[in-house]
Amino acid sequence: AINLPVHSFYPTLQSLMTILTRYSLVVFHCNNCKPAGRGPCTAAWYQGELGVN
Repeated sequence: AINLPVHSFYPTLQSLMTILTRYSLVVFHCNNCKPAGRGPCTAAWYQGELGVN
């Protein structure tokens, strides 16, 4: 498990890609996950970096 606050996820996304792309499943979770919350937001950044729609 990797625990990153949302404010540090996006600035480090390029370097995280080498780690995260090793896995076939990456789960984004937040204790307060709302549709426009931190979990879905970071998942969208990751999805965008992967080039997946």
